[in-house]
Amino acid sequence: MSCCGTNPGYQELDEVSRLVSSRLAAFLKTLRESGFAVGLAEGQDAAELMTAGYALRRDAAAAGEDLWL
Repeated sequence: MSCCGTNPGYQELDEVSRLVSSRLAAFLKTLRESGFAVGLAEGQDAAELMTAGYALRRDAAAAGEDLWL
C-alpha cells in the first residue's frame, strides 16, 4: 500500500476495505460486549461515516489541501 503517488489498484483497495471492515466489526463487537445496543443499522452508519471521511480527504488531497484532520 502506498501513501502517495499513483492511484491504488483494485487489489490495494480490496485489501484496505478488508482491513477497515474487520476493524469496524471488532469495534462494534467490543461495544456490544460492553452493553451498548449496537445493531446492523449503527454499523452501516459507522461505515458510511468512515467512507465519507476518506472521500473528503481524497478530494482535499486532489485539491492540494492539507490532510491533517
